[in-house]
Amino acid sequence: MKIVFLPKYKISGEVLIERSLPCEGTIFAKKGSVVQAFDKVGEGRMFLEESVFKYEGELVKKRGDFVSQGEVVSKGKKSLGGQLVTKSPATGYFVKVDTRLLEITVRKPSRTFELIAGVPGFVTAVVAGHGVLITTRAVVALGIFGYGSEVGGEIVVLGDEDDAVRQDDLGDNLAGKIVVCGHLTRESYSKGAAIGVLGFVCGGANFAITKSFKAEGPAVLIMEGFGDTGFSPLLFSYLKGIATRFVILRACENELIVPEADPQNWCTITNPYFVDIKIGQTAQIFSYHNFGSFGKVESFDEKKGTVKLSLMGKKEMVEAGRENVGVVIS
Repeated sequence: MKIVFLPKYKISGEVLIERSLPCEGTIFAKKGSVVQAFDKVGEGRMFLEESVFKYEGELVKKRGDFVSQGEVVSKGKKSLGGQLVTKSPATGYFVKVDTRLLEITVRKPSRTFELIAGVPGFVTAVVAGHGVLITTRAVVALGIFGYGSEVGGEIVVLGDEDDAVRQDDLGDNLAGKIVVCGHLTRESYSKGAAIGVLGFVCGGANFAITKSFKAEGPAVLIMEGFGDTGFSPLLFSYLKGIATRFVILRACENELIVPEADPQNWCTITNPYFVDIKIGQTAQIFSYHNFGSFGKVESFDEKKGTVKLSLMGKKEMVEAGRENVGVVIS
């Protein structure tokens, strides 16, 4: 009996990853070179924000001086006696003075930003002064809904595949991380945005939460469906095993990319439309009561066109029409 194949998890040796500096700088890597994940491929000096403030009296600091927050930069006399002083509201370098407007500009110290490859592979192209394109081998997991741009960072897995992430689960240590969870709530998304989470990858979420997504907030990838749908036990277990690794979340293309050097027999290389159903295959169910659930094929009836599956993580058997079942691992 033939059944639909769902190419949710594939492994490819030709995934193109862009790694770029946040500012113009110098790229060391050469086209065609082989890089490892922690190889330094470029660096740049990033200038941070400036503070502009008014001053009174005569300057006691000159352009180029380093000043601390609260340090006196000018002094003068009041008309009725006493002294006027102006203190710097920020720490940084005295870079500009406007004697007409009586304004001082203090720039925070610049920071050197080192660009690492992030993934092992071949440098396919170099964008001078900005970044590199690296071809790597990776697991690509496809979701059903994404919002946001492409982000890359360390992956952190919270709870189990059916758990809703709570606000209390999200601490400041998750800033700059990509968080994997069973179910994403509006409150947790807002907390993640406040602390600087780069992105969320969840099994399911209520559709109403999509109205809360903001362009400047975390990228979001919903893997399985809307409502109470949990995370695929298969993918969740794999992601738990590679926690703290660098991954790329391409929410704009509904993809989670995990650079992977080891063989992954559960991933497909080709994408057939249909496969022969076999006992032991992993499949996803799309019938009403079990929508989005995953199970193992236990038996099938070709005449009736039905499939019996044992739900993963549960001691329960269900039967569904073959039109409501899709094989994810053949």
